[in-house]
Order: sequence, then structure tokens, then C-alpha cells
Amino acid sequence: MARSIGKEIPPAIVTLLADDAFADWVGVNDTWLAILVLSTSHDEWPHLEMVSLGEIVAVNSRALRLALSPASTAATNVWRQQRTTLALVHNGSAFHLRCTARRGADIVLPGDVGQLACFGLRVEDVAEDVAPHATLTSGVTFRLKDADSTAQRWRETRAALRAARFHGE
Repeated sequence: MARSIGKEIPPAIVTLLADDAFADWVGVNDTWLAILVLSTSHDEWPHLEMVSLGEIVAVNSRALRLALSPASTAATNVWRQQRTTLALVHNGSAFHLRCTARRGADIVLPGDVGQLACFGLRVEDVAEDVAPHATLTSGVTFRLKDADSTAQRWRETRAALRAARFHGE
């Protein structure tokens, strides 16, 4: 059953989303956590996009930065609606982070990676979903095809997200 636990991201998730130690996991873990980005399309249908730890970073317990492909449906939806819900499984529970969103300047990454749309997210509510009769063992996970180059791109993306500034912060 889901219940609101307030407006702050739990410390273990802040650490997960702020710590660049994920880069050290290359070659150690063969599966990676996907975070679900939920939005609503122009015709009011739910839309789901998955991002990695390399495309989201916690600035503090209420502020996140999110990078999306600028041409993606998710970027269009989040920009238009100025809100999104992030969903992930961590430490045996499901978490849903309801966020307001602001679009910042695109992030330009070196090489042929190109640009990413940058969003500043402010957490408005965190819900934790646990079942008394079960423990979640994982959420959506994936395997990387080229872990070394992906980890480098993640480092660059997260550094650019950290450097992004939004009015009023």
C-alpha cells in the first residue's frame, strides 16, 4: 500500500541519485537500475520513459536534475505539463516522487553525444509503496552493451546537470 512520506527524498535514494560511485560498478554489477519517468501526453494518455542513473542527479533532498532527449515524447510532455512522477524500486520498496519541473538550457555534451534537454525538478511529494507480505527485490533493470563508454557519458551528463542553474534556487 502506498503512503505519502513527505516532500523529501529518503536519504538512501538521495545518496543513490547523488553519488557518482555508479561509475565504479562497471564490470562489477551486470544489471543497472532504470528509473521510470511518467508524464501525460497531449491526448491525455499516460507516457512512460526510462532513464538511467546517468541521466538524473540529486542536488539535495528536494531538488533533482533530469536529462532527456530533447525530441523525446517525455521531454515534450514534461515541458508542457511542468510536472512528472519518477518511480523506482530501492531497498525493498517502491517509491514515487511527484515533481514540478522547469526547463533549463540544453546540456551540450562533448563528442557526438549532442544535446540533452535539462529539467530542474522540485519534489512535491514522495510516496513509499510496501507490501506487508512481500519484499520487492528489484525494479526495472538493464544490461549495458558498452559499459566503459556509457559510464563516461554518464559522468559528463551528471556533471552538466549539477552545473545547471535555475532561477530561484
